[in-house]
Amino acid sequence: MKTSIVAALVLGTALFGNLVMGNDGSGDMKGMKGMKHGSDGKAAVKKQTICPVTNEKLKNMKYYVDVKGKRIFVCCKNCISVVKKNPEKYLKKIVADKITQKKCPVMGRKINPKLYYKYKNQKIYVCCPGCVAAVKKNPEKYLKRTKKMMQSKKSARK
Repeated sequence: MKTSIVAALVLGTALFGNLVMGNDGSGDMKGMKGMKHGSDGKAAVKKQTICPVTNEKLKNMKYYVDVKGKRIFVCCKNCISVVKKNPEKYLKKIVADKITQKKCPVMGRKINPKLYYKYKNQKIYVCCPGCVAAVKKNPEKYLKRTKKMMQSKKSARK
């Protein structure tokens, strides 16, 4: 009796460890620290979190369309057909949605990618809700500051 309990505990611990580490038993460690992977196991540059068709948050990475070597994730089967009708439009949209701004124009801190104020068709990302309020009061000032910060990063890379 004790032997079977110990064996069950060992087996349970091993299975739990595989779940925590992201191992599905195939030998491919999908959850390796520091790596982001697409559903095909290939490393992804940026994790897409929003459906480009409906702008809804993606609940899983089950539905997608491959366009010019890039995977466009969508929220449902209906969105697959929409993307297939005009793949270039949605490919441009997911590329445009990549966040290049790293610092808050108000406080100079690291941005929170969920917090932004949209002004003149540009998202001004900030670090906290208080900075959203500051940008709303004077969006032109912070848009200029954001563009200046991003320009100085580009010139520093050259």
